[in-house]
Amino acid sequence: MLLAFAERDERVPTVTSRANIEEALRRAGNSQVTVRVFPGANHTFHQVEAAGAFRWPRAAPGYVDTLVTWARGKVAAR
Repeated sequence: MLLAFAERDERVPTVTSRANIEEALRRAGNSQVTVRVFPGANHTFHQVEAAGAFRWPRAAPGYVDTLVTWARGKVAAR
């Protein structure tokens, strides 16, 4: 399982959600968990710009690579 969290998520409290999900998975005996928190990312995993600055939305650094690498690792393990 891959748990991806955005540091600046305005809808899901990252710290609380991560702790609750990790605890539930631990109690269930699931040790196959990868957790990543993307610094500066919002709920849609786009990089949050400085107040007043505008840039076209761009994925948080490392987000896409993390998804691809994790998925490839799971496919290769089969």
